[in-house]
Amino acid sequence: MTNQTVVAPPPTAPPSYEFSKTENSTISRAATWAKALSVMFFISTCVQVVNLNILGILVDLAIGVTFWKGANLLDAVVTTEDDDVPNMLGALGQLQTAFTIRIIITAIAAAIGLVVSVGFFVQYEFLEEPVADTPAVTVEDADADADEDEDADEDEAEAEAENAEVAPAGTAPADSAAVEGAADAAEAGGAEAAPGADAAPAGEAAPAVAGDTPPA
Repeated sequence: MTNQTVVAPPPTAPPSYEFSKTENSTISRAATWAKALSVMFFISTCVQVVNLNILGILVDLAIGVTFWKGANLLDAVVTTEDDDVPNMLGALGQLQTAFTIRIIITAIAAAIGLVVSVGFFVQYEFLEEPVADTPAVTVEDADADADEDEDADEDEAEAEAENAEVAPAGTAPADSAAVEGAADAAEAGGAEAAPGADAAPAGEAAPAVAGDTPPA
């Protein structure tokens, strides 16, 4: 009796999963939006280059590249066969990388913003004395002041007009300086007059002296 060696058949690969047409349609739309988002990050990278923002360039470029790679793997899920699951896992890995970078940068920016806000609050509340706010002059206040000035000018003009009407007709209101000058001149003239001479009453002519009458 001869011994026969039984050879086992080679192991066959497990059957791969293929997405249906409906599933491929959903995956295709996701790939399209992932590419659109990647293009937006590339545009943002160009803007950061103009602004010379090195950190912004690195972050936006890294996120844009990872989204683009993930979109290409999603397209491969739709267009290829027998590799749907590996391509899907690769796409999910690229999206995870993009999300991780974005979350880290957002957390760093939030921490910096919180520190700056606390610093400003401490400086304003404890290190600097608050300056009293002066009320701003509004247009209504300016108009009210202008009206008051106009009323004061009108009252002054009316008072001057009343004083002019009270003065006798044909005479001008005497100036204070002119009145004082006339009083000083009268006092000086009275001191130089002769002792025996009597001053004529105001408004009457002085009596004529003999010999002073001019010949006819």
